[in-house]
Amino acid sequence: MVLDKWAAKAVDKVIYEGDHLMLVKLRGKPTDVVILQIYIPASEAEEELVDAMYEKVEEFLDTETKGKDYTVIMGDWNAVVEGKEDKWIGHCGLGWR
Repeated sequence: MVLDKWAAKAVDKVIYEGDHLMLVKLRGKPTDVVILQIYIPASEAEEELVDAMYEKVEEFLDTETKGKDYTVIMGDWNAVVEGKEDKWIGHCGLGWR
């Protein structure tokens, strides 16, 4: 994760979970910001490994965030998006990848 000098001074906590999961907590006003960067193993990975990653994400959200924190979850989820769903999935989500 790359932060400018201003944001780097606000870092309160950084947690790594191997190469697949990183949490950065930034002190902010009026509330803190929690950024969770995730790389879910590809669809060829064992189901147990993928399930363990989702459980770890849930654990991080339960233990490292408060109800008032702004939480950003981003990364590579290796998801498949098909079709169009109202305003949630636009024309870029059509088809399989």
